[in-house]
Formats: sequence, C-alpha cells, structure tokens
Amino acid sequence: MFVSAMSLRDACAHCGLRFVEGPGDLWAFIYLTTAGLTGVVIVAMLLVRPASLLGGRLVLASLAAALIVGTLPLRKGIGVAVDYLLREPDAREPARDAAGSPADVVSDGRESV
Repeated sequence: MFVSAMSLRDACAHCGLRFVEGPGDLWAFIYLTTAGLTGVVIVAMLLVRPASLLGGRLVLASLAAALIVGTLPLRKGIGVAVDYLLREPDAREPARDAAGSPADVVSDGRESV
C-alpha cells in the first residue's frame, strides 16, 4: 500500500484498485486527525506541570512531533479505508483494460494498459 513510510501508491500492485481517486481525497481526514492529536497534546500540556518550563516545552514539542509524524502512515491507511467505503460501488472495482481483465500495474504503482 505504501511505496515508503510517507508515500502512498497510486494503485494496488496485485489487482490495480486505485487507492485514492482524487488528489485531495485524504486531506480532510489527515487534517482532522492532526487536529485531534493536537487537542490531545494541548490537554496533556494543561494537565502536566513540569519542574522546568524549558524542559517541559522541549519534551512536549518532541513528543507532539513524534506523535503526529509517527502516526501519519496509520492515519493515511485508515483514511484510504474510509475513502473506499464512501465511494460509489462502481468506483470500488479495480481498473480494467479493454478486454475486461485487470490492468497491469507497473512497479511504481501507476497503471499501464
């Protein structure tokens, strides 16, 4: 499903199913989950009183960055699943060539017919 830790393939290498139909289909989901994680960080910031203000800021900033960046592949995968479930039933089918068989998918994830 992923080319690298942060890069999503265009289509399934096995069946040719396009993971995301439009270029911005995951933006809202990623934005909302990032906002939710930021809310968790703010609540943690308000509940925990560090001994040193500078030390607390450094720890909080590093944990927030690790939380938001570390969960990005998982959030993208969940976003793709939600996008798949919200698609029209016809759009869920893998790409097909003129003969009706699944289109070949080249190694970088793009379809070739």
